[in-house]
Amino acid sequence: MAICHLNLRWACELLIISAFCVVQSRFVHPPVNGSLGQSVSLPVEMPNKLNVSEVSWKRSLTNTKIVGLSRSNIQYFGSEEYKKRIHFHPGNFSLQISDLQREDTGQYEVTVTADSGKLTSETVQLDVYEPVTGTNISIVNITNCNVTLRCSVNTGSNVSFTWWRGQEALGNNLTHHVFENRESSQLLFTKETHESVVRCEASNPVSHEIAQIKLEDICNGNVSELSTRLPYIALILGILFLCLVCYVLKKQVTLRKTSLHDEASKKQRNIQDAMDNPSTVYCQVQPVCRREEKRPPPEGNEMNVIHNDTCELPSTVYDIIKPPGN
Repeated sequence: MAICHLNLRWACELLIISAFCVVQSRFVHPPVNGSLGQSVSLPVEMPNKLNVSEVSWKRSLTNTKIVGLSRSNIQYFGSEEYKKRIHFHPGNFSLQISDLQREDTGQYEVTVTADSGKLTSETVQLDVYEPVTGTNISIVNITNCNVTLRCSVNTGSNVSFTWWRGQEALGNNLTHHVFENRESSQLLFTKETHESVVRCEASNPVSHEIAQIKLEDICNGNVSELSTRLPYIALILGILFLCLVCYVLKKQVTLRKTSLHDEASKKQRNIQDAMDNPSTVYCQVQPVCRREEKRPPPEGNEMNVIHNDTCELPSTVYDIIKPPGN
């Protein structure tokens, strides 16, 4: 009875060990950050990539298969548009995703099956962020050099704001206070400062931008926010320049059309005047004369020749010159 009990226990332990070895081992990666519209690669950290029979990538939450490798044969899954954005690297089993979309955010799981039947899986968290653009500092309120500044951005997801003066990151103390929300950050100064430049850094895991403003200019009533608004000013000037160019070109085309129209009208008027007022041309025709010789009978020893000239009377010919088109 005791021997049977020991054999049963040994068999159970052997079964548990075999199951642990055959089923799988898991590894969780640090999060991978991707930028909206860009490309990212999800890595695989398996120590031994030899003697592998199958590899499979899928979305963990929906259990949706993305790509599979079986005996050097790669097969992609999903819609045609999605397949165009996916590329599997058989050399290191990584998964590359291009033209990142917001919906690509989530957990991805890769499972590798060895020739021995052992399964190894890894999980990667992908977070997709919209890059920060258009960081700007504006003045909310100013009273006797007590200044409230606001830092904001045009675009960006999961943005965090940090205020700097020199190398010092500003927080809450006797001279300033920071108010944070999801869209912007406000900085309140309650004490006059001189020759100081304040910077606002807006950032997320994939991007960052910095805007700055001089406190001395604010306190002196000489506020210049060119450093924070140069992109907008350049854009406005560019638009105005394009409008001016378009106006000049349009004016030249209009003048050219007007000139051609006036020239055609003048020509038409000349033709009409010629049709309405035809002119008469007088031409003097010269008379035509002919000489005739008459030889009368000779008288004595002399031969007389009589010349007789005949001329037609001159006449006048009238003709009407008609204008073109008649």
